[in-house]
Amino acid sequence: MTKRDLDAYPKFKLPEGFSCSGYRPGFERAWAKLMFSLEQTDSLQHAEDIFRTEFLARPELLQTQCLFVLDAKGTAVATASIWPGNHFGRELLRIHWVACAGEYQGRGLAKALMTSLLDATRILGYCDMLYLTSQTWSYKALGLYARFGFEPYQGERPANWESQSGDFARETQEAWAIIKSKWRP
Repeated sequence: MTKRDLDAYPKFKLPEGFSCSGYRPGFERAWAKLMFSLEQTDSLQHAEDIFRTEFLARPELLQTQCLFVLDAKGTAVATASIWPGNHFGRELLRIHWVACAGEYQGRGLAKALMTSLLDATRILGYCDMLYLTSQTWSYKALGLYARFGFEPYQGERPANWESQSGDFARETQEAWAIIKSKWRP
């Protein structure tokens, strides 16, 4: 999905009892636990490895671009980042690794995180296209992204995108058909 108008998006705040924080040392373990608990990785170690290679490789970005929602006890219960990616042949910012602990889903935490991430792009002075990648079973999240102005990408195969069958256009069309059949207004 892509978003070109970075000024247009809804504004959501966190519910009472929650706060937003940039990365702090030690949050990598909380991030890994969230991803593993949501079956985004095969193991806790795999999640820790992802955080180390993707996020700790760019420590200068962590505080402002890797965000966490904390509950009243200070436990990280959701996370999302606005992180550099190179799927279009050049470095662009993308919405990356959005996750909310199962027992906290449906409380508006992801919406508030999306608002915070898009606010961060403005603070950074970023004015290029934003993008994100996902999978068909994340149709609820894709609906959330659409609410924030992200649109299905159905253009040419991005320069650094790996296609399963080699037919990017057909794969994309089939994926969006699956997703749209599950979306509920």
